[in-house]
Amino acid sequence: MGLRAKSHSYMPSYLKIRDTFISTFNDLKVLDIDAEFGDTSIYFAKNGAKVITVEQVSTNYNALLQNLKLNEGIKVTLENMQ
Repeated sequence: MGLRAKSHSYMPSYLKIRDTFISTFNDLKVLDIDAEFGDTSIYFAKNGAKVITVEQVSTNYNALLQNLKLNEGIKVTLENMQ
């Protein structure tokens, strides 16, 4: 007796939910505390949110600065809490 897998495509449902949620980012203010290298901050900022990013670990802060340089045009207010 073999196993059978049923193929489902969840992508259309995911895209509908994502697009509904992302459309609200323009009025969203995000405070990203312990941002590490800024992936979450960049994601929200790319989609129109106003982001304040806080990082206190110096190695993470430096990685965050480099990540922001690689993502030109991203506007994030950055706070160094060292």
